[in-house]
Amino acid sequence: MRQINLLPTDLRPTKKLSLAIKKAEKVFIGLLVIYIITLTSAYFADSLLTKKFQEFSDKKNELSNELKSLAKVETSTVYIRDRIEKYYKLTDKDIELTTLNLFEDSHQNFPPDAIITLVDISEKNINYSVSVTDVVSLTSILDGLSDSKLYKDINISSLGYQEGKGYSFFLTLTF
Repeated sequence: MRQINLLPTDLRPTKKLSLAIKKAEKVFIGLLVIYIITLTSAYFADSLLTKKFQEFSDKKNELSNELKSLAKVETSTVYIRDRIEKYYKLTDKDIELTTLNLFEDSHQNFPPDAIITLVDISEKNINYSVSVTDVVSLTSILDGLSDSKLYKDINISSLGYQEGKGYSFFLTLTF
């Protein structure tokens, strides 16, 4: 088929212009290919980076949850350690139990004929109001208490004697 050019010859592009247009088309096509390659690379890089970001985000969440779990364990460990320290402090300073043990030890030194009418237990001492029938019982109490070496001071006050009842005295044991 034959081509018919209806354009006037003075409007027809020159050979120089035709060559420049063909070169510009080639540059344009080259730039278009580079743009498409760059766009495709950017898309794949974005999807790859999004996938990596999601992996790191999941790992961060996992580590964050593990850290929270460990923080709870640490908190409970500190709480338990604190309770244990307080327990040891209390057992070292368990005045009531220590005093009760000393009371029981001192009470064992009283002979069967001793009558205790008053007992006062405080943090540092035990006070007794005691009556015994004879001097032997009185000395056995004092000997037993002094031999036990549990008390810093053994004080006898208000020592009195009534015929038929025996000796009555007030005894203070300091520990």
